[in-house]
Amino acid sequence: MTVAAVFPGQGSQAPQMGEPWVGHPAWAVTEEVSDGCGVNVAKLLTKADAEELRQTTNAQLGGFTMGLIAHRAATEAGISVQAAAGHSLGEYTALTVAGVLSITDGAQLVRTRGEAMGEACRQQPSTMAAVIGLDGDEVAQALERIDDADIRDNLWVANHNSPAQVAIAGTVDAINAAGDLLAEAGAKRVMTLEVDGAFHTPLMAPAQAALDGVLHSLHFQNPQLTVAANVDGEIHPHAEDWPNLLSQQLCSPVRWTDAITTLVDDGVHAFIELGSGTTLSGLIKRIARGTTTTAIGEPDQVSSAVERLES
Repeated sequence: MTVAAVFPGQGSQAPQMGEPWVGHPAWAVTEEVSDGCGVNVAKLLTKADAEELRQTTNAQLGGFTMGLIAHRAATEAGISVQAAAGHSLGEYTALTVAGVLSITDGAQLVRTRGEAMGEACRQQPSTMAAVIGLDGDEVAQALERIDDADIRDNLWVANHNSPAQVAIAGTVDAINAAGDLLAEAGAKRVMTLEVDGAFHTPLMAPAQAALDGVLHSLHFQNPQLTVAANVDGEIHPHAEDWPNLLSQQLCSPVRWTDAITTLVDDGVHAFIELGSGTTLSGLIKRIARGTTTTAIGEPDQVSSAVERLES
């Protein structure tokens, strides 16, 4: 069975999400990440409250580390993956487990990205919302029909999550106004997400220079796993592609549906979600019906994941 590891992005964080892992051998990852980024990640994962953890830098470092912890635990339990993908921030985790980035370089890059995006959020208050019941084209068409230019010009489709779920992003006022308009277009639900910025839109452009500066200073290796990219949903086997792909990802939509479809077409039969939450598992069930999905977010889920993948 060909297995792909998938890693969640910002918004999956929860207070004390690292607590169950304290004392587990995989908890040593926190020291490696902390050494790379200069932040006490163990404290962040066990002591930070919801508001502190929601801050962009903290949310990204926390999510990155949780994915690596779960991956190490899975590996130590004998789970072998042949492919990987990550949603937004999770792409950085995927590239680290695929050997494209070292943990030290990945941690440095995630901290820089989070700080730069956090500053962009402070410059222009913004947020995101999940739209349930419409596909990306339907949402885009609904946004284009908005008469008020102040609303229309400050809204974008940011994530193509599944055939019937997308995320929109924009200024706070525009997101608040969009809910009723999308409901009229047929959306079943519009839910504001626990993020503090309009990620994957032009509102993140102020973060571009800082991110690019670090991206082009690091050494990238060829992936040791098959990795499908957020920007185009395609597999990229060459190290030299990834700095530009990660640069583009900052202000471009996440094409998660395309990435998962590409991996299935390439032979993936099962997906294991590594990190906090099971959001990606739910999306994959809607994208790739018939594939096996499982998740590891806590140590007591490792054995059941092994059994599910062996069945």
